[in-house]
Amino acid sequence: MRTVTANEEQAVQAGSLGASSPYWTRVLPLLLLALCSLTALFATATPARAADSAPVTQAAYFADRLREDPVYVTDQLPREIPRSTAPGFARLAQKTGVPTYVLVLPGQSSVDGKQLLGVVHDRLGRDGLYVLIDGMEVVEATAYGVRAPADAALTVAQYELPSDAGPLLSFERFADVVALGEEKATARAEAAREKYGDDGPADMYIGPSDRRNQSFLTGILLTGVPLLILLTAGYARRRLRRSGAERRIPRWVTPGAAVVTAAAIVLTAPTVFDQTRSSAARPP
Repeated sequence: MRTVTANEEQAVQAGSLGASSPYWTRVLPLLLLALCSLTALFATATPARAADSAPVTQAAYFADRLREDPVYVTDQLPREIPRSTAPGFARLAQKTGVPTYVLVLPGQSSVDGKQLLGVVHDRLGRDGLYVLIDGMEVVEATAYGVRAPADAALTVAQYELPSDAGPLLSFERFADVVALGEEKATARAEAAREKYGDDGPADMYIGPSDRRNQSFLTGILLTGVPLLILLTAGYARRRLRRSGAERRIPRWVTPGAAVVTAAAIVLTAPTVFDQTRSSAARPP
C-alpha cells in the first residue's frame, strides 16, 4: 500500500514538473526582455540626469565665488584673460550704477548663458545686473530686480566692436551704454544695428595671414626696388655710351642709391604696417 502511495506521489510530482515546464519556457524570455529594458532605461536616464545637474552644480560654485567677490575670472584662460584682470573688470562694473556681478568663463557652448545666469542669481539670492563674458566678449546679460538696459547694452557691444576687441574693451563698452539709461541705450542699439547690420567693424588686430602678406610685400620691396635701380642704371649707362653722350657719374652713386632706398624701405615699413599685436591678450 505504501509502495503504491509512493509511486502515486512520484507520478503527481513528475506531472506537476512536466506541466510547469512550458510555463517557464514562456515566462523566462519575458523576464529577460524586461530586465534588458530596465537596464537600457537606467543607462540612458543616468547621463541625462547628470547633464541636468551639471549646470546646477556649476551655478552653485559660481554663486559661492560671487558671494566672495562680485567679479569671478576663470583660471582656465591664463593667456587670454589672466586673473590679474579682475580689478579692471570690477572698476568697469562700477560704471553701471547698479550692483553688477561678472562671470568671465571659457566658451560655454554646451550651457545656455541666460539659464546659467538665472540659476546663479537664484543661488546667490542677490538682485543686480548679471553679466557673462566668454574668452572674447560679453555674450549674455540679465538684470534681476534693478533697472538696467542689459539687452541694449549687449547689442551695442556686439555690433560696435569687432570680434577681436577683447573682453575688457567689450565689457567697457557694455558698462558705458548701461550708464546711459534705458532711452539713450535703446536708441544707440538701434543705430548700431542700422549702421553695421550683418557686417561688423574691421578687426582691430592683425591676423596671421595678414602678417605673412605684409612680410612678403616688405621682402619683395626690399630686394626688388634696389635691384631695379641697379639694372635701370646699368641699362641707362649703356644707352648713353652708345649714343656718345655719356656723362661721367661716380661709380658709387648707383649702389649708394640702392642702399639708401633699401634703408628707406626698412625704416618706413614699421610705420606703414604699425600693427604690432595679433590679439587683445596681454603680451607674456
